[in-house]
Order: sequence, then structure tokens, then C-alpha cells
Amino acid sequence: MPPFRSRPTTPADVPCRSPDPGPGPGPGPALDSGPSLDLAPGPDSGPSPGLDPGPDPGLDPDSGLDPASDPAPDPGPSPAPGPGPGPGPSLGPAEALPAATVTVYPDGPLLVRGDAEIRLPGGEVLAAPGRTVALCRCGQSALLPFCDGTHKAGGFRAPTPTPRSPADPA
Repeated sequence: MPPFRSRPTTPADVPCRSPDPGPGPGPGPALDSGPSLDLAPGPDSGPSPGLDPGPDPGLDPDSGLDPASDPAPDPGPSPAPGPGPGPGPSLGPAEALPAATVTVYPDGPLLVRGDAEIRLPGGEVLAAPGRTVALCRCGQSALLPFCDGTHKAGGFRAPTPTPRSPADPA
């Protein structure tokens, strides 16, 4: 099985829906290899005025994250939760949400949900506030430290962990 791809790479990879045949037997429109969109350049095609044909400046292929889709930066520290004269309701300690949760998938990635910072060995910090991120455990991903599904093709088997509490020394 090929590794996971987040989007089709060629027009042939894009499934097309055939026209709806209307009422009748069957589950509805089927996917087929029907009409496709030809994206090949024409004889008089060239770069459009005002468009840079270079790489998309909103994507950093080395980070694995799309900075254009990240929310605005944090404006700074906010007052501690609790009763106070500020507008709107405030959260007490029992109502605070966890910063992040990590789910270990058997023979698969670590799934991190919530507010998290990923610190790379070189010191770079990738912020992923409120996002879900899959981190590679097999070491074979082309998107390290993120998972791209290569563990399935490579037959990765995670070692069986020894159960211990967080207070136990390693």
C-alpha cells in the first residue's frame, strides 16, 4: 500500500463523478474514470502577468505545517482565570481544559490533540494550537517528525511498553 498522500498529485488521481442517472436502482452516482480536466499548457500559455510561478510562499515544506492556516499570534499573557472585575465569564480551576492529549496508536503514530508546541532538535518550535498532529514513531516518514503513513507499508511494530506510573523512575 502506498504511503498516505494528503491531496492528489495529477489530474488522473482525481476521481470524477458521472452525471446522476436520476431515480432508479443502485446506490446513486458512482466514481469512475470519466471526464478529466486537462491541465497541460497550451501553445500560447505562459506566466500570467502579476503571478509568480515560483513556489507557494505560504507553504514551508520543511515544517509540515501550513503557516497561512495558523491562527494569529498570541497577543500576550492574560490574567489568571478566576473571579474578577473583567467582562464575561471566567473559568475556575475545575473548568480549565487540558493543554493537550496524546493518544498512542498500536503500531502507528502518536496523535496529539489540543494546544501543543513541538520542539525540534535544532531548537525550532512548531506551534500547533488547537490542532491535531500525528507524530511518527517508525522513523521512516518523509515528513519527520510528522507521520505520513509509511509505517503501514514498512510493517512497523511498536515494542510492547512496560506499564508504569508517571512517578516511577525510568
